[in-house]
Amino acid sequence: MSTDVAGAAPEEHDLTRASSHTVNGDHVHAEAQVRGTVLSSNGEQILKDHALEKGPRRQGGSLLDRWIARTEFWNFNMFTANMGTGAVEILVGGCAFDFHGKRAIGTIWFMFDFVLFFINIAGTVTRAWCHPKAFKKALYSHEYGLFLPCINLAFATIFVGVVDYGLPYCGEWLTRAWEVVWFIYIAAALAVFMFMETSVRGQLRSISTMTPADALPLFPLMLAGTLGSALAGADKMPAHEAAYIIILSYCCQGMGFWLALLRLSIWTQRHLTFPNPPTNTFPGYLMAVGPMGFTAFAFINLGFTAQTAFPAANIMGGAEAGRVFFYVSVWFALTLWVFDKV
Repeated sequence: MSTDVAGAAPEEHDLTRASSHTVNGDHVHAEAQVRGTVLSSNGEQILKDHALEKGPRRQGGSLLDRWIARTEFWNFNMFTANMGTGAVEILVGGCAFDFHGKRAIGTIWFMFDFVLFFINIAGTVTRAWCHPKAFKKALYSHEYGLFLPCINLAFATIFVGVVDYGLPYCGEWLTRAWEVVWFIYIAAALAVFMFMETSVRGQLRSISTMTPADALPLFPLMLAGTLGSALAGADKMPAHEAAYIIILSYCCQGMGFWLALLRLSIWTQRHLTFPNPPTNTFPGYLMAVGPMGFTAFAFINLGFTAQTAFPAANIMGGAEAGRVFFYVSVWFALTLWVFDKV
């Protein structure tokens, strides 16, 4: 009897354990489903907690929250979109032949460039305010910080757009104001160059990583001469004041060009001493034609305007000096154009 009871006890115990396991299994399964539901419902909070580990990034929520979350990855190379858009407006405005709708087409592209610039500035400022760690990391990174001068270059397209589509249709006050803006642009170009000399350039790296983008810190200073050529040639700019803008533009353009050419020579040395880089980096090589192309364009415009501006300011003998500057500028522009093709 005791044996049967003893024998039955393990069976009952096993049955109890099995039943308990089944019940507990259902309970665990049900609890897992509940937890899954909880995790699903609190997914937004989990993403926020995960993002807070990397920075004050927000997911979901209002439009402002999504905008703040997106700006964590808003890098300086976003301003290259302005450079491409602005090139179209400058091309239309600089066309020597008038045609029906020229002003309308150029104005549309100019307004689109202005709105795009405002969006990029808003994204950059939001990133600096809401994601300071990510912003500082990108600012001192050679991969992203090297494109900081694109902000100056993007504004340069707006500057020329105002000269082409604003100054001819506004009073003299805008010409005076834009002359002040030009001097501020030169100061900003120098400030960006000196800052990058102590930030991005301070990182030790191999010459094999050299690209034409390493000359970008000098592009804003170089384009100060290009902007000066556009401003000096404005219809409402007094000729005697245009003469001094031309001289300063020659200085800025020449300094930026020769320093950029020195950096591009190191990039040429990289090609002579190391194997070819990946083919997907070749489109970026088009950046190397910028110094020669912009300098040739600026020198021709500066020399052309000097023919009338130098006599008005009585600089270097007047008319004769203006013609000499024009002839030398055209000659130098031709040599740069040929060198650019190589």
